Amino acid sequence: MSKLVHKHELLLVFDCMPNGSLDKFLYQKSNSSLTWTQRMKIIKDVAFACKAMRLWKGYSQTSHVAGTLSYMPHELARTGKANTSTDIYAFGIFMLEITYRGILAVVDGMLEKRFVVQEAELVLKLGLLCSHPMVVARPNMSRVVSYLDGVASLPGDVNSIIKAREFPRVFDDELISERNNIIPSLTITEKTKMS
Repeated sequence: MSKLVHKHELLLVFDCMPNGSLDKFLYQKSNSSLTWTQRMKIIKDVAFACKAMRLWKGYSQTSHVAGTLSYMPHELARTGKANTSTDIYAFGIFMLEITYRGILAVVDGMLEKRFVVQEAELVLKLGLLCSHPMVVARPNMSRVVSYLDGVASLPGDVNSIIKAREFPRVFDDELISERNNIIPSLTITEKTKMS
């Protein structure tokens, strides 16, 4: 991989993918299905790459929105402004998609029953947390990598966080963008109205 600046655009250049793209393995009915181990490696590698991009000094925010609508949170559609939180949302949808397709592959017999239930549960909960409709509930990418690597555990009240559709307006917008270290200690069930 290399970078290239062309007409004031920063471009990433990737090597040829002789085996095709990920969607080929997720959506085409063929004998070339991904194993659960391969799926987890892809999820962890993408999470690590996203974390590294955030830490890289030369990284700049997305200047325009492009991509699939299902990977875009409502606040991005409303404002047109991409940020760290919108990237986390897209990564959450990505995790759900890979895991969901993995579950279907088990049902279809394509994954050969080599499916780690605890890992699937972690990825599903983390995917739901990352793609939460409330920006303040989404973890940062460093935290996501910690969860995936088993260095940190999901908050004990993660199911309550996932179900919550309303958070108290105790943070101003600047704090919301820096909320990543607040959420794991926040007890949502005590501070939200459940609908």
